[in-house]
Amino acid sequence: MDAPDTNVSAWTRTAGVFRQGVRPLVIVLLVVAAVVAAHVALDLDAQAARLRSFVQNQGAVAPPVFIALTAVGIMLLVPAPIAIGMGSVAFGQLGGALYSIGGITAGAGLAFLLGRYVLRDLGTRLQGSRLPILRALASQRGPLPVIALRFAFPFAPGLDYAVGATGISLPHFLEGTLVGLIPRTFALSFFFDILTKSDWLASVASVPALLCVLLMPLIRVAGIVLLVRLLARYNARRAEGVIP
Repeated sequence: MDAPDTNVSAWTRTAGVFRQGVRPLVIVLLVVAAVVAAHVALDLDAQAARLRSFVQNQGAVAPPVFIALTAVGIMLLVPAPIAIGMGSVAFGQLGGALYSIGGITAGAGLAFLLGRYVLRDLGTRLQGSRLPILRALASQRGPLPVIALRFAFPFAPGLDYAVGATGISLPHFLEGTLVGLIPRTFALSFFFDILTKSDWLASVASVPALLCVLLMPLIRVAGIVLLVRLLARYNARRAEGVIP
């Protein structure tokens, strides 16, 4: 595996984060727009209540089925906010967030294994512009590189497959994925739950809802800063000859 070009600075390598930074926001805004349209065209809070009643009637089978479907969706590159939104409607804020995290983590782990042993070229095709970052991060132990990736590149298609083709271990990948998903997933689950209520217009303007919206870019900035620090450490270790 070729090492990244050391002449490229850590900031240059992460410049693509800013160029592609609107994508997660666009996904969330599209889901929000769909919910607003549903409020206009349908009695959405009543529909959500019917869905929750249906899910409750399924008993203990509903959560594992949702987790399995979410995992399959992640492997098929379905945007994670869709699963989080559906989980929030079906299981409420807390249950929806927990089951979404379980399904997304499971799907990411399976995609990681496929990327390592079966579909190595898929991740390269989908994440070609980020390969220098992934290769540099793969030289560093622990889950921190994966946490940084989750924060900085939310819902990036094919990222799990691409990371699977690097030297990052599966346990560190799963641990980093789990930790990296928690803040954004809980914030989105809370926000989507608000959108399905009859008083959603007033609720969206509430302080908790605004904090959830503010949390999204803050998480991304934290991921970018962490990536820059990790890549700077990688460059320093290469300069010292610690790593080839």
